[in-house]
Amino acid sequence: MVRRLVCRNVSSVRETGAWRRRRPVSALARRGNPAEARHETDARWLRALVWPEHEDRHRLLRQATNVARRHPPELRQGDAVEELPDVLAGIPSDVPVCVFDTQMRYQLPETAQDRLRTRIETAAEERPLHWLSGHASADEWASAFGLEWFDGEEYRRLLAYEQHGKWLRWVR
Repeated sequence: MVRRLVCRNVSSVRETGAWRRRRPVSALARRGNPAEARHETDARWLRALVWPEHEDRHRLLRQATNVARRHPPELRQGDAVEELPDVLAGIPSDVPVCVFDTQMRYQLPETAQDRLRTRIETAAEERPLHWLSGHASADEWASAFGLEWFDGEEYRRLLAYEQHGKWLRWVR
């Protein structure tokens, strides 16, 4: 019997003391120009990407946009695969590193996916690094994504999820 967790989105984006102490150091767009929430044109573009009937996602995006406007992360323009080593080199060695991508790798040619994996693994040899990656590879369910975690030594598939968060299923 296959069991899935059906999710109701009740989360919200809040600024806490932990957020102020550990806010993201850097963000990098895959290619082109990263959307900057503090610019109204970019904020409108981000809102346009959310399906109109997904009210919870619109609410979360508004909350996240407000946080990003108050605490803008460093955004860099460029190819994320090519720029990743420089971004990592610019992060102090005492800062924990978590590279996170969701639903981005499937847009890359296989050669670029291989280069990304190699760069992550090489960086993990030099410093503690974690990689959480959502990828369109959850074969058991149509249109599901899988979330993998790389802890610097091994890859673990954690869960499969519906791309808009309607459900998730823990694999382990």
